[in-house]
Formats: sequence, structure tokens, C-alpha cells
Amino acid sequence: MRPELRDRPVLVASGLDGISIAASRACTEKGIPKFSPIFEVKDKLKLHHGVVFRANFNTLGHLSHRMMQSIMGSIGADLPHYQYSVDEMFIDVSALKSIGVDLNSHLLEARRKVYKETRIGTGGGIGRTLTLSKAASFAGKKLDGYSGQCVLEDIKHEDKVLKVMPVSEVWNIGRRLTEHLKFKGITTAYQLKCSDPKKLQKEFSINVANVVHELNGVPVLNFSDRPPAKKQIFSTSSSRHRLRTESELSTVLSNHAAEVCKKARSQQSDIKVLQVFVSTSPYDKCPRHSASVEVEFDSATSDTSIILRTVRDAMVKVMPKCLLTSPLYKVGVGGVRLVSSEMRQMDMFEVSSDNKKLMTALDTLNLRFGKSSVSFASQRTPKENRTGNIELQELPNYLTHFEQLVSIKCT
Repeated sequence: MRPELRDRPVLVASGLDGISIAASRACTEKGIPKFSPIFEVKDKLKLHHGVVFRANFNTLGHLSHRMMQSIMGSIGADLPHYQYSVDEMFIDVSALKSIGVDLNSHLLEARRKVYKETRIGTGGGIGRTLTLSKAASFAGKKLDGYSGQCVLEDIKHEDKVLKVMPVSEVWNIGRRLTEHLKFKGITTAYQLKCSDPKKLQKEFSINVANVVHELNGVPVLNFSDRPPAKKQIFSTSSSRHRLRTESELSTVLSNHAAEVCKKARSQQSDIKVLQVFVSTSPYDKCPRHSASVEVEFDSATSDTSIILRTVRDAMVKVMPKCLLTSPLYKVGVGGVRLVSSEMRQMDMFEVSSDNKKLMTALDTLNLRFGKSSVSFASQRTPKENRTGNIELQELPNYLTHFEQLVSIKCT
């Protein structure tokens, strides 16, 4: 869509809060990280003529759908597949290998076709297990000599890649687990592969043992594996400019409460116990304040309207006496006890006040037209731009706005 930005740093901001949620490869090369406040990297962005776009989830969803359709049409729509995220898909190509298809050439042709049809650059990796395919994808993107794709043909090839792959890049190995593994002397994926899975399972979890098995070519994970529902869901934020009025605090807490409800509904959960908490910064020269309150519902709910009323009442209990003298830095809302909305035991005299049809309509509209397209009045977006005076550019929304349709002039 914007070929002139191909070699320039590009960040995508979540909104007026000024946090980047995606970064181009040029950002990585220039040392501009994602998931960081825009104001912290604004000088580097200006130095390298970088730009920041406001997230447009509607357009992103459309492009994602087009890309996935093109990938399946290129590789084989009949093959078992699983869409892992908006820009990533697992495909079982063992049937192609069994009939003698050259997977390297087939993958390259598929990538070329996807780019021709969507103008989206893609990479790919093929391995014996899901974890090894992720390692192959890492090699295709980060290691010299692969040009965007890698097919791990045998164990020797696998070990060659794993020996230069940091353990932090292994799928399902997070930041904290990386630190624990480094303390044990495990710094590469190959060292993790050579570790004893039984010992790691006792010390950490079965998930780490599964990673070791997968790195050794033993399939443990599959497309049908669904992550277990979260037992707790939190939404928090830290305010660089501090919250100094009751209106600001109400808005931020309402947004967090709506986010918790949305995530709970997405995994078919209801909230039994809700927590609201606020605190000042330990570095501010002001009277310290930290408070939290938990509310237990007689009937578990994920109805945003009910949760918002509860948060509004709880806010009075956690607020400092004077927000001007004790401005708040960190606030959040959490569902600390969740129950299944499909399997929970109902009380004989329980009368649910949930408006499930309204919540379904709300989620559907926001999924179709973009995050927060429809929201409650208390969730109004703050007008303050917190991106450090960096202008947020807008992507065209030609799927839902007639006046933004792409026009083509023929001469």
C-alpha cells in the first residue's frame, strides 16, 4: 500500500496511549523496539525518518483474510491447516513430501504468488514438528543464506540452526523462562534440545518438556491443541502524565473493565470476583497512595454494563482523598476468579441480569468495524495525545467508509 515506506522504520500505535504494538524490520535494525512508549523512541524515529500509524484493525483483518486465502490457494486448500494469528498459519505438508514434491521450490512459488496477489511479503519455515517449523521460520528471517525461508531437511540441518538460535527465540519459551534457563547454562536452542525433559518438567512444567521433545523431532503439539482458559484476566496501564481528575480515572478504569469483559467472553468465561486497584508512583514527591478492592458477584457475569456499574462504585473506595496532591500512576481492573459460562452450576433462585444478545452484538460490531467502534459512554477516548508530539498517520478505511474507496484513474 505504501511502497515508499519499505526501508523506513514504521511503528503501529495502539491509540492515543502511545504504545507501539507492531514494528517493521527496519525498526529492529535501527534499535527501535516495539511494545514501548512512542515518546521514548521519538528521537530515533525522527533521525531515521520513521513514521507512526494508528492501528486500523478493520483493514488489518481484511488484509489478513486475503493473505490466508492466497496462502491456502498457493499451497493446497485440502491440506490440514490452522491459523495461529492474523499473520501466521501452520500447514501440514507431509502429504506433499510423500509424493516427492520439492518443498523448497513449492514454498518459494507460494510466497511469490501471495506477494503478487496481496503485495504482502511473507516468510516460511518447514520442520518435522510445529516447534521445529518455527525454528525454520526464525532461520529464514534472521540467518544469512536463507532469503526468507528455510526447510529443515534432516537432523544435521536442524542442529546447525539450533546451535546458533538463542533460547529466547524458541517457541513457547518466554522472557522469564529464558532467564531461568540461562542461569542453568542453557543459552541456545540446541542446548535446550540436549537437556533432560524429565528434569525440566519437574523444575518448570510439562510445557518445557514438550518443547524439548518437539526440538528432538517428536511431535507433541498439534493443530487441535487449544490453550486452557485463563484463570485470571487483568487489564492495567501506567499513566506517564498521571491521572489528576475523577473523570480521567473513571474513563481509564471503564476502558480496562470493558477489556477484561471482552477477554472473558472470548474464552466463554464469567467473572465471579472483580478487583479494582490504583496506586501513585514511588518516584513522585507526593503523599503515597495504594488501594484495591474486590467485589464478589452473587451471579457471575461478563456483561460490560454490569461490570462498569460495579467499577464506578468501587472507584470511590480506592480513590485518594485528593487526586491533585496524589495523582495516580498505575490503575487496573482484573477478573481474579473466573468460572465457565457454559458449565457453571446455577443457583435455583438465581436470576441472571446479563444481556448476552447485546454483548454478542457489541463484540460482533467491534470485530467487524474495528476495536472500540461501539462502546459505552463512560469509555470515551481521552483527547490527550501521549505519543510525544509524534503525528499519528491514518491508514485508509476503504472497507467501511464509502468516501475512502480507492480511486484509479486511467489515462
